[in-house]
Amino acid sequence: MRTVLLERIPWAVPMPALNVKPTRGVKRELLGALLAPSTWSTTNRNKKCICFDSFIIDDGKCACEAGKILVNGKCRECEDGRFKIQTGTDSCNVCDREVIKGALETIFLGANKTSATSCAYGKGKFSAPPDVDNPESTLDLVCKDCSDINHPEGFDCSMIGLTLATLPLKDGFWRRAPDNHNIVECENLESCTHSSNHERCAEGHTGPICSVCMDGYNKDSVRICESCASTSVSIGFYVLLVILGITTLYLVLRKIFGKENLSISNVTQEITKVTSGDNHWSQRL
Repeated sequence: MRTVLLERIPWAVPMPALNVKPTRGVKRELLGALLAPSTWSTTNRNKKCICFDSFIIDDGKCACEAGKILVNGKCRECEDGRFKIQTGTDSCNVCDREVIKGALETIFLGANKTSATSCAYGKGKFSAPPDVDNPESTLDLVCKDCSDINHPEGFDCSMIGLTLATLPLKDGFWRRAPDNHNIVECENLESCTHSSNHERCAEGHTGPICSVCMDGYNKDSVRICESCASTSVSIGFYVLLVILGITTLYLVLRKIFGKENLSISNVTQEITKVTSGDNHWSQRL
């Protein structure tokens, strides 16, 4: 049982425990308004005033915390589809009518049902301002279908409780900002891989449609931005291969013609035979 001490609150007076029972004919959410807050406290052995289990101290009185309502003498979470911002015994607000048009249930988003952000919108839906092209035009939100967006296949709408800003993009798609509903399919899919909803481009990529390389990156042969350090390593590797190839060719031709007879004309002639598919020279090895 969680207890809260009121020993430092001068106006908290020890009171006997009361058995609070629901009153017939009174709606549950109104029950708390008919009872004095001090009735939800008792005293311990040291005659210190403590709140009953499920209550908290609010302005020196025992009350239900935000996201909870008084039901049958105990503070319980708001029902699905409702939330409550303030402490006390007021009734919970209805998501659908008072907050977000089209919202049908309430979920936990890292906290209790204490704000409109806990109102969920169901799979395949998200909340957004009525005018999604101007997010600052109103504070009201509406529930929208993911299918109403251009390129709906570019969003992952499999979760509930999504907002326009938290709609996760699939790899291969790009949008200018989290609050923008217009998305574009990237020309190079590998440049638009998302580590998070705020990182809209793959590493090393930036700009519109992730088509610009960040400082320290250059585009490779397939137009992917790679680190300049890795590009230098690749160039060095290819140079090494060329040197090894030339050295190998020299040793082979030297064995064929001998050191004294090896000349530029002989080398040119043998290279021509190799490139033309004539491999009779190999029989001389």
